[in-house]
Amino acid sequence: MKKNIILEVSRIKEIMGLMNEQEEVTNVSPDSWKEYADGQPAKLFEEKGTTNSKKYMNADLEGNTTISWVTTSQFRKPISEIEEEIVKKFQDWINSPVVGEYLYSNEVNFGGVRFDRNNDKNPDYNAAAGKIGNTSRPAHQNNDGGKYWGVVIPSLTSEEKLGFMKYIEKYVTDNYKGSYQKSSRNIESIIIKKGKITEQEGTTDSVENALYSDYSFRGNENDVFVNNSWELGEDVKSFIDNTRDIIQQILSENPGQTAEFTNTVVLDGKETNTPYSISTSASRIRNTGQAEDMTFAQLSQRRAQSVDEYVRQQLGNIVSIPEPIINANGTNNDGSSGPNPPSPYQFFNRQGELISEGNEGRDDFGQPLNNVNQYEQFKFCRVVFAIKFSPSDKEKTTTPTIEMFGDWSIDIRDKSGGLGIKIKFPPLNWNIGGSNNNKFGGGHIPCAAYG
Repeated sequence: MKKNIILEVSRIKEIMGLMNEQEEVTNVSPDSWKEYADGQPAKLFEEKGTTNSKKYMNADLEGNTTISWVTTSQFRKPISEIEEEIVKKFQDWINSPVVGEYLYSNEVNFGGVRFDRNNDKNPDYNAAAGKIGNTSRPAHQNNDGGKYWGVVIPSLTSEEKLGFMKYIEKYVTDNYKGSYQKSSRNIESIIIKKGKITEQEGTTDSVENALYSDYSFRGNENDVFVNNSWELGEDVKSFIDNTRDIIQQILSENPGQTAEFTNTVVLDGKETNTPYSISTSASRIRNTGQAEDMTFAQLSQRRAQSVDEYVRQQLGNIVSIPEPIINANGTNNDGSSGPNPPSPYQFFNRQGELISEGNEGRDDFGQPLNNVNQYEQFKFCRVVFAIKFSPSDKEKTTTPTIEMFGDWSIDIRDKSGGLGIKIKFPPLNWNIGGSNNNKFGGGHIPCAAYG
């Protein structure tokens, strides 16, 4: 956290008249933690600390503080321009986003209200305030179920910060004979949190040895789905089959390793969310044949389910598969993408009514293309997932004891139990189709042993 951000948040607090819940007199200077032991523990923490951990340590604030969402909202709109029922709903909130004559939001679409990025800018917005808090967005509920609005900065005293550095120094001494160079190579993360840290928290799912897949198929380039059906095309099947073969080969060449789906991997040095997800879309050519009685949304949903079923059929005996996140909306939000077919083909208008004759409503989703063959591109499928490879349970070491400092906890996690072992990845040939440039996102499959 840069010093100017810290100073700006302090200035915001002063302007808003915010008071700390506790004021403590201390003989420990705010920067003692940075200077302790020639700054080596602080340097290691800055290298290995999680994002929120760094926010807490660098915030020059003591005592729980809530910064109003007026300051951390990018947009505002006069309530005179918003439906009365919507305004009343927000006014019922505790610490309502309606302040004075305006509704504030950090999102373009919020609670039925749409904000214009250019005309609804909030002149009081200050990005520095949002960077300090434990979330960049407002939380909608307290633990007791009541709604609130704001960014909460948890208390962290100078003594606790210094205590963390002393703990890091002792950890390096006990486990790495005082060598910060060696500890830097082996420590995976340092987590600091208000309250008790659980095993699920931190960066334990951010793996170095992972197979990452983000692959897109579109109809004019690939065999995606059979027309008017949810049966998978050969390119989609081939992609899943090849994934199965790669996983099996990696496991066979690395005895003792196990494979599992993971929601997080490190790509290009950055932690990236990679939950198992499937996105599908149908074109707006009217469904016939097997899908004649289906809407676009129903067909797109059934196609996504078919992809998941095939993934489970091919990978289920190798790895435990979570439920996928399915997006079957398409770009038109009704299971379809692209414009209606050209005249004289029948089409569905925006209200979902089949128009047998005429052109009224034909342009509801854009200018129709010249011929129906061009609509194959909107028959779309994207599959995203990541597989991590880890040692067997008997090879793993136990997680170090979590140390508590007042209401705060610190946990240092090593690349323990062989997680740092380089897995031998087989030669890969994934160029079976797909597109790197399409408006649906996705593209190719990178695969590597990270780290």
